[in-house]
Amino acid sequence: MSESEKIQMVSIEKILVPEERVTSIVDSSTMAELEESIKERGIRQPLYIMRIKDKLILVDGLHRLIVAKKLGIKQVPCIIREGTEKDLLIENLILNRQRGISDPIGEAQVLKTLVQEHKMPLSQAAKACNISESTARKYLQILKLPQEILDMVRRKEIGLGCAYWISKLEDREQQYSVARDASVYEYTEEMCRARVLQLLRPNVEPEQTGYTFTPQGAPQKVLPRCFLCGEEIQEDPVYIWLHRNCLDILQSAVQEGWQGGEGGSQENQISPIQQSTPTRQEITTPPTPQQIPTQTPQSDWVWLDECHLVNLRTREIRKVC
Repeated sequence: MSESEKIQMVSIEKILVPEERVTSIVDSSTMAELEESIKERGIRQPLYIMRIKDKLILVDGLHRLIVAKKLGIKQVPCIIREGTEKDLLIENLILNRQRGISDPIGEAQVLKTLVQEHKMPLSQAAKACNISESTARKYLQILKLPQEILDMVRRKEIGLGCAYWISKLEDREQQYSVARDASVYEYTEEMCRARVLQLLRPNVEPEQTGYTFTPQGAPQKVLPRCFLCGEEIQEDPVYIWLHRNCLDILQSAVQEGWQGGEGGSQENQISPIQQSTPTRQEITTPPTPQQIPTQTPQSDWVWLDECHLVNLRTREIRKVC
């Protein structure tokens, strides 16, 4: 520690608190514990002050400063460093992020100040603050939201990801509505994304395994549908790999066979194959070459996959292994 960074006792009256800063969010019980600790043992960790143009400006230690004023303490221990307003913003943001209890809205406002007032490119500002550029862009995007919603983010009622998707809505009433529902029903970012996209594209069917929402805003999981019959799959599906052309043949065979398609008389229509549900081992382990027949029953039959043949004339499917 250099001579200029030794701990010094500084009058509380000389310490200025900047309006543009990031402040760790601390609840009332934690503040009460801090007050009791300072009352009994004093301030054990010095405040961090930056001298800018002969002014002493607080970088870190706001809650200790508040408690000291409340208890009538006149002087507090500080470490003083020289710097600029830009240095102050960056140091303040980094210190609060390191604690893991920072204020994302405060961070967003600091980034905006660095970019707009100090003319730093966003990539440079993000790097200086140890924030990914993608997160920095989200920060600037959410600042377009109304203050009420920003306060919900600050109180952790909705997440940063939710706020980012809500900011894509231009209608203020929709923004408030989704934010309230996100808080009540504890939306994940995926849920909030689905809700916003459905509001932006009301005529588009929701994604399979995505979400739909009740009129009250409650999320409901969209079940996947069978590719062949279109029915919802109620339980976790079992996946079997197929070539795309094999899948097309299978779908065509089933549809034309069940409908009595061309060349398929009533007696030639396909009936469902009766077989037991294959085990995981049967699904994941394909038959060996010795198990696969080398001759087809007749010229109309071709291989659909390792275990099935399809009749090109009647569209009948036969399991052979």
